[in-house]
Amino acid sequence: MNIDELNTWILSEEGKAWADGLKQPLIAKRDELLENLRQANGKTAEALRAKADLEGLYSAERQAVEKTVVDGELSRLLKNARVMEPAIPGILAELKEAHGLAVKADGPNRIASGKVKGPDGAEREAGLDEIVKSWTETPAAKNVILIPGSSGGGSWGGSRPAMPYTRETIAKMSPREVATKLDDPAFQSALTTL
Repeated sequence: MNIDELNTWILSEEGKAWADGLKQPLIAKRDELLENLRQANGKTAEALRAKADLEGLYSAERQAVEKTVVDGELSRLLKNARVMEPAIPGILAELKEAHGLAVKADGPNRIASGKVKGPDGAEREAGLDEIVKSWTETPAAKNVILIPGSSGGGSWGGSRPAMPYTRETIAKMSPREVATKLDDPAFQSALTTL
């Protein structure tokens, strides 16, 4: 059979049937491989979605733990230091930013710490109690820390004039209101007598 006869035979019905017989197993294998690829892609996309969901949950859990450990413990320490309630949210934000507070895992325990400058000027790790203690010694802290009450040894003299600011009115003020009133002599006087 020469080339011309072969070309004629392939175009004939018998030649087409022979070629189709050879193509069918190849087409079936191609379709099988394409289906396997589609399933693998579907599993990959599903795994990527699950990974993204888990990363989102982990991030939310991490933020909740940090908020509980850092904010809760800092608030407690600031209240124990007699910081005025309205000033606490602003001080929390200030301390977080200034000291880079973070939560570290130690087995099942979570410990909050941050960076402070030591006497030599080098940064080192410190616990929240040390950070709050060093903050209470700053001039800014003196404006929002309540003075301890009198033990009863002194005398006020005659009748005491009514104070425009009481512990309750100061506690109800927003941090912005407290900041604007810090220069007011009557407000300063109220803070020293609380």
